[in-house]
Amino acid sequence: MSQYPAKLRTIFLPFLIISVFIICIYTFLNWLLLIKYQAFVIDETIVQFFIPMVLPWIPLLIWMRPRLKLLKLDVSRGRNPVAGLLMLLWIIIALPMAFAQRYMVTATGKLTQLDAMSQIATKPPTKYYKVKNFYADKIYTHARSIFNVSGKYNRDYDITIYLAVPIFDHKIEPDSVWRLKVSAAVRPLFVVNGVIVPDSLLSRIDKKHVDRITIIKNRSAAIELYGQQAKNGVVMITTKGLNRDLKPTDPPPAIKWPIAWMGFKYQETIKNSRSQQDKDQEYRRFFKECLAQFNASNINDFEYLDRVGYNEDRRRLIDAVNNDEHYSLNGAIVLLPVNAPFESRNGSTLSWAVASFTIGSIAFMVLLSFIKLKEQEKDISFCK
Repeated sequence: MSQYPAKLRTIFLPFLIISVFIICIYTFLNWLLLIKYQAFVIDETIVQFFIPMVLPWIPLLIWMRPRLKLLKLDVSRGRNPVAGLLMLLWIIIALPMAFAQRYMVTATGKLTQLDAMSQIATKPPTKYYKVKNFYADKIYTHARSIFNVSGKYNRDYDITIYLAVPIFDHKIEPDSVWRLKVSAAVRPLFVVNGVIVPDSLLSRIDKKHVDRITIIKNRSAAIELYGQQAKNGVVMITTKGLNRDLKPTDPPPAIKWPIAWMGFKYQETIKNSRSQQDKDQEYRRFFKECLAQFNASNINDFEYLDRVGYNEDRRRLIDAVNNDEHYSLNGAIVLLPVNAPFESRNGSTLSWAVASFTIGSIAFMVLLSFIKLKEQEKDISFCK
C-alpha cells in the first residue's frame, strides 16, 4: 500500500482531471454551438454517439498511455495489458459523455406555447411545443418501410415502418371541400395558379375559392408547357383573388399546405434465417397491424410535440413524404407526439451519466491497488 498514494497521484488523478475536462468541454461546446446558437448542422448520431466514442482516445493515447506504462504489468504470452487498461478508461469516459449529450438536448430544450400550428413558422425554433389549435389529417398519411439486417452473425431482420401525417391549423369540413375525381391509371398533372401541386392536396381547396378550371388534353401541348410529367394531360385550376405577382415557387394561396409533419415509428424484429417469402408475409402482417393501431389511435391527443433534429428518423420520415414527386421537404418541420409529462422528458440520462462515470472511476481506482509500480521509475510530467 506504500505505492498507492504515488499511483493515485501519477495515474488516477491525471485521469480524473482529463476525463472531467473533456466531458465538460465537449458538452459545453455542443450546447453553445449546436443547441443555443445553431451555428451549423451536424447529424445527431455523430454528435451524440460517434464523437463521444472517438474523442476520448486522443487524451488517453497522449497522456494516459505513458503513465500506464509505469505500472508493473504482465506482458508474457504476447499480452498487451496497457491496451486493456486504455480500453477500460475509454469506456469510463465515452459512456457518460454520450449520456451527457442526450441530456443536454432534452434539459435545455425550451417549450413554446402556440395558439395555432401556423405560428411555428414565425417563432424562433425550439425543441418542444404545445399547440392549442391544430389538426393532423390521417387521410394524407405517407408511409415508408425500411428493412435492415443486424445482430451477431446477421441473425436479426429488422422491419421499421415510418408514417408521416400532415398538420394543419384546422380541419376542413367535407361540405366546403372542392373535389375532382380522376382515373388512377391515367393521372394528369395538376397546376394551381401556375404551381404544380400533388393531387393529394386537391381536396384541401375550398370550393368557394375556385374561379375556373382549364383542362389540357392534347399531349403535345401539355408536354410543351410542363414537360414529360404532363404526358397524361394537365388540369389547370385558377383561384379567385389571384395575385398576378405570384412567383412560380410560391404555394397556391387557396390550398392549405401542411405546416409541419407528425411522425410515427413502428419496429419489429424477426429471424433473418427465415425465407424471403416468410419475411414478406411477416412484413405484410406487421404493416396491417401498424395501420390498424394507427387508425384506432387519436393522434391529436398528446402532451406536447418534440421537434425532430437532424437524424436518421427525420430523414426516413421526410423520405416517406418525398415519395410523392411533387413534394420537396428536405427542410420540413417534423414533430413527434409525446404522451408523457413534459417534466419527465430527461428520463434517466443524467443518472446514467453520473453513475457510469462514478462506478467506472471507482473500479479503476480499486484496480490500481492490485497493480504495482515499476521500480526506479521516475514520475512523468502531466503534459508529456
